[in-house]
Amino acid sequence: VTLGGRWDLMAHFLYSAGITLATRQGIGIAAGEFKELLDSGGGSGFSFADLAADRAGIRFVTEATGNELTARLLQESILDHDSESAFFPDITGLPEGLGEAEFRAKYDNTHSQSYRRQVALIDGRINRLPVYD
Repeated sequence: VTLGGRWDLMAHFLYSAGITLATRQGIGIAAGEFKELLDSGGGSGFSFADLAADRAGIRFVTEATGNELTARLLQESILDHDSESAFFPDITGLPEGLGEAEFRAKYDNTHSQSYRRQVALIDGRINRLPVYD
């Protein structure tokens, strides 16, 4: 099973959803960012596509468990759509494989304006998905 044609994106989606569901304290976002920062220092590199999958999983579980109305609306919307594009954002053009030096040169840290712009772009893509309209 994949999302965006990739197994790793499904894993990010599910792990972030699970962490959010288990903790209910917003740790899912911090865990996703921390994992990507670790990847930039010698792993596969920082990936905004992975971060998009994290944030999509968090949004999905938040809607699914927020209250009875949001859960019902999400279920009905999923039934009306027959593809992952209803709940999983397009990752086209999102920077991936950024090593630590490249990440710092482009984004400095997770509090910078340039980083926040990338996150806002991701969140905008998620917010426009059919199941969240």
